[in-house]
Amino acid sequence: MGLDNGIIITGKTKKGENFLKNYFSNNYDPHIGKYEFGYWRKCWNIRQKFLDNFKYNRKKCLITFKISDIPAIINTLKYFLKQQNWEYNGKTSLVFNWYEELPSIANAIRDLYLFYDYIDEGADNEDDVTDEDFKIYFYDSY
Repeated sequence: MGLDNGIIITGKTKKGENFLKNYFSNNYDPHIGKYEFGYWRKCWNIRQKFLDNFKYNRKKCLITFKISDIPAIINTLKYFLKQQNWEYNGKTSLVFNWYEELPSIANAIRDLYLFYDYIDEGADNEDDVTDEDFKIYFYDSY
């Protein structure tokens, strides 16, 4: 068994499902039936940073988020944009080096920025989405 980590956003309501379908169809992974906003294989460093920065549910092997947590998620990932930060608490990736993993991290940051930016909170439009419309989580297959 390997270590897979990633960020998933699913629609809990029809509004949430439509929002993801309309704006993030490229993030849809038909193999898992969910919208993937980041995926890392054997990146012990990224895993550890998420476990250090957020409340980890050991029983469910995940960290759940609210929409308001998106900037903190982005900042956690931004840490790894600098090559000197690739080793975190003595951990790195067992598969990829920093140069190989950088595009995946940058894409996740971009997609999370877009997700956060597309949400028009407080505009009181009937198509507004809220935390009630999504399940946002970091999964840990460890």
